[in-house]
Amino acid sequence: MMLAGPPLPTVLPIDGFLTFAHIDSGELVALATADETWTYADLKRCSVALARSYLALGLKPGDRIASLMPNDPWLVAHYLACLASGLVAVPMCV
Repeated sequence: MMLAGPPLPTVLPIDGFLTFAHIDSGELVALATADETWTYADLKRCSVALARSYLALGLKPGDRIASLMPNDPWLVAHYLACLASGLVAVPMCV
């Protein structure tokens, strides 16, 4: 089955996803687990703070950052932070 929809009006860089989503749905649920719920505003706030922290550590766009993390909202925030700051996320497996 092929899924189709209308084209986006403009090209949206992936790191602009939260800005785009936040405009209309900041307080809507973006992520939910059995233990917690994050709104789009929560996700944006955490991913922006994490991106700033990565850059403050001295990482530069293009640098690789390895991650060994559980599958939870912080993993999503980590990937969005990497995208926003130009870092390359490298997932690690156990």
